[in-house]
Amino acid sequence: MAILVNAERGLGCRLTVVPCAGWRRGQLFSETGNLWMAPSLAIPHFDTALLYPGACLFEGTNLSEGRGTACPFEMIGAPFVDGARLAAEMNAKNLPGVRFTAAYFTPSASKWKGEACEGVQLHISDPHVIRPVRTALELLYAVRAHWPQEFAWKTRDGVPHRFISLLTGCGAFEDDDAIPPLDRLLAQWEAESAAFARRKAAYQLYE
Repeated sequence: MAILVNAERGLGCRLTVVPCAGWRRGQLFSETGNLWMAPSLAIPHFDTALLYPGACLFEGTNLSEGRGTACPFEMIGAPFVDGARLAAEMNAKNLPGVRFTAAYFTPSASKWKGEACEGVQLHISDPHVIRPVRTALELLYAVRAHWPQEFAWKTRDGVPHRFISLLTGCGAFEDDDAIPPLDRLLAQWEAESAAFARRKAAYQLYE
């Protein structure tokens, strides 16, 4: 990223990036033989890190993203959710690399602190094929469809936009009457991701 910015912004910095030794682009951290060191109290496990890019979107809603439990970002829920119903629906989607079980938990911190919640726990079945953002969006749309009266977007004092807009980097969820269908949003984000993949290819350091 530093090389890309230096080149595309014409900064002209005398930049040296020291590459990692012995790492390949398709290699997961769990395949390196190194011990996982939690970069945050909210990312205690490697599976948490794999789920986080999508599960963090729930921070922009009134659903608990599992903060205040032993499995942050691996459990999603709220008091108004039917966990068994939601787990069955999500498993029926056959999303790659992930399975869902009903979850029952009481967060000790953050949203719904001290209140009994229901929802789902995400279990990674294949870390190489899971699509965390797609998985989270499928889950978010399902909750919003089934519990539209209880579901809410999180706002922040003094910030003109919904928190979800800061998390996604776009305004797709600003207007409830104009939220795009899931398939259209996923197609747009996939296209943007592919465009960035082509753009960064010239600067990649690893095979």
